[in-house]
Amino acid sequence: MSTVFKATAKAADAPDVEVGLYDATFDGVTQKFIEGGAFGDGDRFEWSFTLLDDDGATLYDEGDPISVQGLTSMSLNTASKTVPKAVRYLKALCTAAEFAAFEDEDGIDIDSLKGRKCQVDVGVRDSGWPTISNVLPPRKARRRSSEADA
Repeated sequence: MSTVFKATAKAADAPDVEVGLYDATFDGVTQKFIEGGAFGDGDRFEWSFTLLDDDGATLYDEGDPISVQGLTSMSLNTASKTVPKAVRYLKALCTAAEFAAFEDEDGIDIDSLKGRKCQVDVGVRDSGWPTISNVLPPRKARRRSSEADA
């Protein structure tokens, strides 16, 4: 009996993610070459985050953790008039002391930031895939109301 291969033209389905602000953990950053796009061919940083629910648990889509990526330029120029997106992402992920050291050109071990919590602003590309449009520091814990406050 022979095996029959049938071609498909369907890409993997995009995860089911609503646009909005999510708690997330930072998974890492890689360098990626992009062809075309608004800024032409070139290397970019691709930042990866896992989305969390309101209780801090990982969000899943069809059994897989929901991981969302965002692209930035590779500029880390802290003196630029318009702060590069990569610098804003780092500031959101770092402690104040870590970011001050980065600004003093001491460098940051990006792997030491993996697993850090933050907030991500998720949008959806024209292709239907979610993307990160901004990264913010982790949200501050909210005070729980108690019956004594009533």
